[in-house]
Amino acid sequence: MLYQDGFVYYNEIDFDVNEHDFYTCLMYLGKPFTGTLVEGKMTTEFKNGNADGEAFEYHKNGNLIYYAVFKDGYEVLWKIWYPNGQPREDSELGRLWDTNGVLVKDNSHWLHRSNQSPKARRDSVTNEMIYLAPNGAIAAKLITTNSKPSCIYYDDVLFEWYYEILKNPCPELSPEFDKTNSYTRFIWGWIWKIHQRDAKKGIEILQHIATHENKEIAKEAEEMLNNLNRKTDKQYMRSRWL
Repeated sequence: MLYQDGFVYYNEIDFDVNEHDFYTCLMYLGKPFTGTLVEGKMTTEFKNGNADGEAFEYHKNGNLIYYAVFKDGYEVLWKIWYPNGQPREDSELGRLWDTNGVLVKDNSHWLHRSNQSPKARRDSVTNEMIYLAPNGAIAAKLITTNSKPSCIYYDDVLFEWYYEILKNPCPELSPEFDKTNSYTRFIWGWIWKIHQRDAKKGIEILQHIATHENKEIAKEAEEMLNNLNRKTDKQYMRSRWL
């Protein structure tokens, strides 16, 4: 129903929603919707059935908590705030803040929680991904030769900093940081290499990580320990951990 304010308020009778993506192929009274839609505290501009324009969402306390710009159904930029008004995420700057206002991600790179120094940087000449310890020392380099990625590990740095490197910079917002993120994944490859040279040392490192404050990381360490204790096939180990 179209109200005097010019907005259309969402209802299940007049609208037919794309089950896979609310912001595309939205139908209103049997036709692709064009206009400004209000759903709860969310306001979004649509054109020909796709989100196209600005979107705003407000918290129940009245504070703006989400702003985005859409183009033909795609979210091209966004900003998110905590309910108290503190910034949470800025897609243009690649920044993320935790609930205490501490910057934990900048230019799309995670930062060490202890001092906000970068966890990694991309070499502008070689395009290598360089992983960094909190003190700025190089912990590892991810390089590609003949289209096959490989990692160079700096043992002295990693022996000192591996536990700190595995800390999640923003656990309340970034669960994906734990298992799939390359900022931690290279550590497991390093431990595998250490274990091949010195099994006792590799086990000691894993036992230490199994007590980590980052519970998902601790589980990863326990899984790797179990694999090693069971003498799991090396080919599987390489595919799982390298």
